[in-house]
Amino acid sequence: MIRVNTLSEWTHFFRASGLGVARRFSYSLLDAIEGGWGVRVRRAVDRALGRWPQLAFGTIYLLRLPA
Repeated sequence: MIRVNTLSEWTHFFRASGLGVARRFSYSLLDAIEGGWGVRVRRAVDRALGRWPQLAFGTIYLLRLPA
């Protein structure tokens, strides 16, 4: 297996284990940090990158059991 990114690795692991990925959500730890303009800029960039699961900092997987 070629290591592409964490998203593909987890998706492959879940499917190999017989689970299906129903949905993916992203989260950010920066939302908990208060600060000046630097934090606001990083938070905005992180929020924008969170729209694409391949670029998100953290990913939550909603799995489904096999039928």
